[in-house]
Amino acid sequence: MGVILVPADASLATGRCACDPSASSHNTFAHTSAFNVADARARGYLSPIAMKTNQAAYEVGQLAQDMARGYAAHITAIRIASRLDHKAFFRLIADYPSDFVQRKDGTKWSFDTQDALGDLADKEIAEELPRVWLAGSLLAVGDELKKHDYFGHAPELELVRHLRNGIAHGNRFRIEHLDEKHPAHNRDAWFKHTIFEITPELDGQPVLFDFMEAGDVVDLLFSVSLSLKQMENGKSPRPSKRKKKGAKSRSC
Repeated sequence: MGVILVPADASLATGRCACDPSASSHNTFAHTSAFNVADARARGYLSPIAMKTNQAAYEVGQLAQDMARGYAAHITAIRIASRLDHKAFFRLIADYPSDFVQRKDGTKWSFDTQDALGDLADKEIAEELPRVWLAGSLLAVGDELKKHDYFGHAPELELVRHLRNGIAHGNRFRIEHLDEKHPAHNRDAWFKHTIFEITPELDGQPVLFDFMEAGDVVDLLFSVSLSLKQMENGKSPRPSKRKKKGAKSRSC
């Protein structure tokens, strides 16, 4: 059994609320602009679902969610290492003087822990590490979306397509033509702070972190995950903007 994002109430860790607390569950994320995994799990947003009507949508949605959560883990590990005090640092080196990754033939490529942690002080390495994870995430999710013809070409899925292609072309957009039938933007996405839209003028422009910053990509990945998992469960992939009859608005 997998995990699916299921809206349960209107509030998240940002302290924002949905403007219509009595609206349907589809509306609860309509005015929320950020996503906190731990808070969402505690509030019941991440709930197990037994039946999956669209297995492919579920699996790609899960991949997008895993990539977004993995980025948080990746950044946390990097930042904790640089914040260790001297005692903790030397204790870590004493406990783990070396580490390794495995080669295909079973042999180990080993490295000194102290040297590796010291490399985090290198400005070029420190700046590139956050980009590497998100570039790989967009490539992985984009490739899976392509296998399934982008599940109907929702605008945020088309946005991933263009981001993925830009990453594959040296982190620069390559826009030869735009299909008016399939616009690429995040206007209808579940999570957003800024509206991003693909236009011809972006051709040749950098993708990360010029067009979008890291947090915007994470918002998009969580939006893709929730849209696909709503679709997988036979629900509308779009946040509903309609309010129930008699529902009163409340300022956020």
